[in-house]
Amino acid sequence: MKKYLFFSWLSVIVGVTACAKSDPEPTRPVDPPAGSESHRLVKITSGEQNQQSYQYNDQGLLQRSNVRWRYNDSLTVASTTTFTYDTEKRMSQILYDGKPYVTFFYEGKQLDKTEEYDHKGRLVVTHFYLFNGEGQLVELLDQIHDTETAAVQSFIKHRYEYEGQRNVQRVLSFRKNVNDPTFTPWQNVYYEHYDTKKNPHLPQVSYPFVEATATQVNNPGKVTVRDARDESLLNVETYAYTYDAQGYPLQKTQQLSTTHPLPAVTLSYQYQ
Repeated sequence: MKKYLFFSWLSVIVGVTACAKSDPEPTRPVDPPAGSESHRLVKITSGEQNQQSYQYNDQGLLQRSNVRWRYNDSLTVASTTTFTYDTEKRMSQILYDGKPYVTFFYEGKQLDKTEEYDHKGRLVVTHFYLFNGEGQLVELLDQIHDTETAAVQSFIKHRYEYEGQRNVQRVLSFRKNVNDPTFTPWQNVYYEHYDTKKNPHLPQVSYPFVEATATQVNNPGKVTVRDARDESLLNVETYAYTYDAQGYPLQKTQQLSTTHPLPAVTLSYQYQ
């Protein structure tokens, strides 16, 4: 299952991914903010040893993210991620420690696909996007490649469902190998208990690489992941927030439960 996990590496620490994975693999903890120029997130910390910082260019576009995050006594991640843009100020490439990681392709003004590469520059996943008339992501197709030959090996398809506000409520995921005739149900993710405050994160720079308004505008209080075959529970994560006067989170406390609750983690947000 490791091949399926590569394209979620950027989305564990502070992001809400489109499709949560149950395998406890290390991640690249980058999920920068979408705040306005007068209220931009510049740092996220957790304890004394973990922090992510963000720098912007003169146009107010996110230019660089530096992270140092300690997962346990034997694993500390330290990295720099940079972001480049086209002439229309749309994200064009993400570089991880100086190496191309994600390339963006547009059809007219809309995101058409992204290509994701490993540390050796080999194509790993191609993501294809379908949006509705309101600009919401309604379907995402992950096309997984053999890293040696670039041949297509398998697919994962995600269907996004919305209710009420512009917040995703369910993501239904299906998968199939290249020679299978049809997709089979795989995993369902349910988002609940949204607040009415401002979501500071920008999923465009982490999987699934779309703008924040395409999936969420507020902050969920609970995310539940179930096996799509029988709806058996895989994991649950809950979130509690405190906010500043403008409605942006100042702190988020999150707790993941699998077979038992794991220690809660509190993230602190700093803006400028």
